[in-house]
Amino acid sequence: VGLLLVPVSLIATVVLVMAGYVIGVYVLGVGVMGAGGRDLPSSLGDKALAAFVGAIIAAIIALVPLVGWLAVMVMTLAGIGALVIRVLAPGFHTEMR
Repeated sequence: VGLLLVPVSLIATVVLVMAGYVIGVYVLGVGVMGAGGRDLPSSLGDKALAAFVGAIIAAIIALVPLVGWLAVMVMTLAGIGALVIRVLAPGFHTEMR
């Protein structure tokens, strides 16, 4: 039974890492754009722009020797953590009024 779960767990791991990287890049882009004075993205175009800015910055950071891969790994793990919190505990980060 365990042998049959190996391909499923490998595929799930690859999907989770890719989703974590995308979320991490998006959050990085939103943070950089927010530091530049822009509001949180609300339209699809603004969200795509934030993701693009984050991807460019992540690619530049990844080029730094000995530190780039570590920064990208931290960003990916933060994205995975955000995804897991969102899925498993959807009320964890809600605003109190």
